[in-house]
Amino acid sequence: MMIKFFVSVGNSLFGNINYGIMMCTIFQILVVSLCTAWCIETVYELKSSLIVFCLSLVWFLLPYNIVLSSNLTKDVLFATMMLFMSTAILRILFISVDKTVKDSVIEYILLLVGIIGTGLFRSNGTIIVVIMAATIVAVSLRKKSFHKVAGIFLTGAILCLILKYPVLNV
Repeated sequence: MMIKFFVSVGNSLFGNINYGIMMCTIFQILVVSLCTAWCIETVYELKSSLIVFCLSLVWFLLPYNIVLSSNLTKDVLFATMMLFMSTAILRILFISVDKTVKDSVIEYILLLVGIIGTGLFRSNGTIIVVIMAATIVAVSLRKKSFHKVAGIFLTGAILCLILKYPVLNV
């Protein structure tokens, strides 16, 4: 669906589908880069050890990451959305305590985007989201800090289930 969108935009703007493929590739590279940078910043803000920060930095700077980010498959954005969702969970549970309400709302919205992206970019993504939602709801029964995250996960799982059929049939 995304590739089809970029191909049609490239064809209508420039009269050539190759420009659409180029736009799609650049879009994927930018999304992967932004998400990776956000994850590295989160690891840094967690004040984890310098070794963990350096290892994550080296991992993200390995040369195959740019090769993978330019592949035109839905797996690239699925993996990016999984990283996005995981980073948002880390930020909400461990960093958001010191932030304003506005910042927290933005992080909850970003978590919802990550959940929906994870659910829609792979055929088994919705199953992953539903299992994670059930797990987080079970954890939230014991820990009050998980209540809002559980609500967002349930909302995301329901939205994924509702949106899955129309997205797959495009």
